[in-house]
Amino acid sequence: MKFAKRSVFRAAERILDNWERKMGLPKSVRDTMASEIADEFVKLGMSVGLRKVHDEALKRDAKLRADDDRFNNYVQIIHEDGSAMFFHYAFLESWGDWLMCFTEHNGLHVFPKCDLERWAEFERTKAGDQYHESEE
Repeated sequence: MKFAKRSVFRAAERILDNWERKMGLPKSVRDTMASEIADEFVKLGMSVGLRKVHDEALKRDAKLRADDDRFNNYVQIIHEDGSAMFFHYAFLESWGDWLMCFTEHNGLHVFPKCDLERWAEFERTKAGDQYHESEE
């Protein structure tokens, strides 16, 4: 999803650059519009369920701060096909049949739980890392 948004954002920037040259669109307006256009185009390719959980994740993400203690964890996601992801400085939250992964440096990620083999959070402690596997 992050890659798709970047690609759409670049396309929106190119269109708005053209408008900026032709109509004198201020750069600050162009930058804001490019981000909004990219968000809307990415949502077009989402199912209704994914769009709802993505909007919820964005709301939660907007309230996060870099010094949030929950970012002191590692997260492991294993898809049903065996593909795996491992995030440093991240945490998980459930929302119905969805799993939201918030990372300090890699944005947010949303997964349908039915597509996952398993997921886990590892807590960083002074005594060493503690493993907490999902119970769901």
